[in-house]
Amino acid sequence: MLFTWDTTNLCIVFPSWRVTGTLSLIVSLLAVVALTAGYEAIREASRRYEERCARNVQEAPRKFLLSFFTSLAQIPPIIVKFCVLLL
Repeated sequence: MLFTWDTTNLCIVFPSWRVTGTLSLIVSLLAVVALTAGYEAIREASRRYEERCARNVQEAPRKFLLSFFTSLAQIPPIIVKFCVLLL
């Protein structure tokens, strides 16, 4: 990469993305800033998603045990209802 002050026919990212004047230079600079901000926003969203998934995995055993014991607590009334049905 060569640093130069000359902005005529300057290649930005792709060979087809060229600066031909002052307006296209300003638009190109704004586009590069927008691409960078978008990339960082995606990275931050990815980090938050991974943290949320890790938290859900850590809480999963507690949720499983809670639902397991809740279902165990429903067994005695079912047995009583079954015995009353047999009478």
